[in-house]
Amino acid sequence: MDDIMQAQYEQKNAVLIPGFGRHGIIFNKDNLVYKEKTYYYSNLTSVYYRSEKMTVNFIPVLYSFYAGLRFGKEKIDIIFTAPFYIGAKKKEAVFFKLVTLLGEYVMPLLISNILRDIFENGKSAAIGNITFTKDGYSKKKLFGGTDSVMWAEQVYLPVPHEGYIYVYKDKNGKAKVFKTLRMSTTNAVLLPELVQQAYNRFHNIGG
Repeated sequence: MDDIMQAQYEQKNAVLIPGFGRHGIIFNKDNLVYKEKTYYYSNLTSVYYRSEKMTVNFIPVLYSFYAGLRFGKEKIDIIFTAPFYIGAKKKEAVFFKLVTLLGEYVMPLLISNILRDIFENGKSAAIGNITFTKDGYSKKKLFGGTDSVMWAEQVYLPVPHEGYIYVYKDKNGKAKVFKTLRMSTTNAVLLPELVQQAYNRFHNIGG
């Protein structure tokens, strides 16, 4: 890769993905460019990202990084690895920058779309097997019935931890795990901010 292209992907709104071919992704106001193809945010439907460490007998053997976007029928899947953790710190930095840019350019749009659907259009939205409505979120119980968390109740923010997103429900004044989703689940990474904004919207917090 020549110096001009290298400098281009070192900009604040761009990431150079490690690995064969070293493709870059550039985030713009209305679209992103990956492998010289333009994808418009107006077609954006989902996002995911996660990292995974693999050890054998406590010996590090592989550090993997994943991210993906869906634009209707089109998709972007990004995967890069650090075998035996070689170059892991640099690749962690790349992944962190990618996640930061997804959080800046992509995730707010998806959250806004979901909030509009449930609060303005009266629709429901599903992330994994959790269904969101203007009243709260719910899941089907194993042996029938529905378990719900209402926005009018005590609500705890979902927490990401070691490749999973933990969603909670109040029980006697304490947070109890309501549902656990893999971070690779479509739009699961939206949950912490989505729950916060939906709660605020229901209670008219912040205007």
